[in-house]
Amino acid sequence: MKPEKVIKENFLRNFLLTLLLIIFFGTAVYAVVFYLNIHKPLDTHYSAIITIITDIRESLVIKTFSIGAAFFILTAAGAGLLSLLYTHRIAGPLYRVRQCAKSIAEGSLDTVIKFRSRDAINAFAEAINEMTGSYGHKVTELALEIKRLKGSLTELGTLIDNNEETKTVLEKIHSSDKRIKDIIGGIKL
Repeated sequence: MKPEKVIKENFLRNFLLTLLLIIFFGTAVYAVVFYLNIHKPLDTHYSAIITIITDIRESLVIKTFSIGAAFFILTAAGAGLLSLLYTHRIAGPLYRVRQCAKSIAEGSLDTVIKFRSRDAINAFAEAINEMTGSYGHKVTELALEIKRLKGSLTELGTLIDNNEETKTVLEKIHSSDKRIKDIIGGIKL
């Protein structure tokens, strides 16, 4: 049987590629905005050119800082949003697995974990659903066999002589039957 991965192989790669795309796009926007803020057409007169260059030099630090800060804020917001999206695909399903595991631990074997197909641990949920379904089927079969066994024991008790040893053995069997029923009774199907 091939082992399944809980988180898909390409999950981290897709996350990093998307993050790099956000940074690349942010850098391109930063460069365009910076160029548009700094670029001024030069005049034909030497003194006008000197004035334009002086204005650019004086405002360069302020414009660079403000555009850089805007770029940083937008990139951080994009990365934060991307991180939130990807952690939502992991943390939400893990919370649902925890809730379903509690339900299964309380004996409810008909519990089904439902995920969106894009959730990171969808294969894990399917495996848990198969496990609980399988165990639920086995518990149902076991309960049916115990019922048949009790019927057979009752029939056997009527056929055997009424001596003390037979009664003791039958009481032990009935006691075991009661303990098994108590154990199975805690499981909800």
